[in-house]
Amino acid sequence: MTTVVVTAPWSVPLHGRLAGGYDDAVAARLIGTNWLRTAAWTGGAACSLALAGLGAS
Repeated sequence: MTTVVVTAPWSVPLHGRLAGGYDDAVAARLIGTNWLRTAAWTGGAACSLALAGLGAS
């Protein structure tokens, strides 16, 4: 869910701005949002693996 919350309002508009032409500041902001998305996916994967481990016991 966190990935959607970060992607929809922040990452998508930044991609749209870059489609109109490259801008260093916009690219830097996009990289920042990508780190948030990476952390969210990693946390989600860790939770899934933990839950799978609990179910296997």
